[in-house]
Amino acid sequence: MVVGKRGGTRGTAGIHPAAHLSGLIIGALGRLVIPGPNPMSIPMTIAVGIGGSLLGGLVGRLLFGRPGGFILAVLGAALIVWLIQRSQTRRRTAY
Repeated sequence: MVVGKRGGTRGTAGIHPAAHLSGLIIGALGRLVIPGPNPMSIPMTIAVGIGGSLLGGLVGRLLFGRPGGFILAVLGAALIVWLIQRSQTRRRTAY
């Protein structure tokens, strides 16, 4: 629960759709950066986008002293997609 200006509480349900939408957009752009097939479900794309946003924010904070922006979030998502793709490729060739 979040405490409102007047001391009342309001739910956080309004935050979740925005996080899902931004995760979907950033995850989809991260998938577009990496060439080749990236068979992922929509929830996995959202998770990749949210993870990329967190990673981009962390990198931006460490390098520039402020949170990372949209470009660092997409690059973070692309890194996560590349790591997933690499682990799936390695798993297929190991057998």
